[in-house]
Amino acid sequence: MSTDSDYRRVVAERYRFAALELDKLINQSKIVTTIDFYGKVTIDSYGTVTVGEWGGYLIQIMPMAFNDRLVMTPKSCLGVYDYGWCFPKGAAPLLAAMVWNPQREAEPKGFIKRVGHPPRLAGQKAVGAPDDEDD
Repeated sequence: MSTDSDYRRVVAERYRFAALELDKLINQSKIVTTIDFYGKVTIDSYGTVTVGEWGGYLIQIMPMAFNDRLVMTPKSCLGVYDYGWCFPKGAAPLLAAMVWNPQREAEPKGFIKRVGHPPRLAGQKAVGAPDDEDD
């Protein structure tokens, strides 16, 4: 008989495996991007994976029930995200982030639904982010 702790252990192991696969994809990429991708992604207890930073934002991927969401979370307020875009389950949000230039493009390509408002403007940085930050 399965227990709640067994279920949590299996889910945690699944998330760790997925994070390792994302690490491999990022580290093997030859794409030049303005997003500062981490050499090793971090994953929280909710399964949200932080893959990098740009303009005072953390670039994160959140697992949802029917899709995965690429979000921009201000580093100064980690409890909420300012912008989000839904993608099909799998590597789509990471791949979209890897070819996205937030300095020149308001939104990543290929999303199926925009979450939040107002729409993001190209180059828009988080409130309080330094203007001289290297993008």
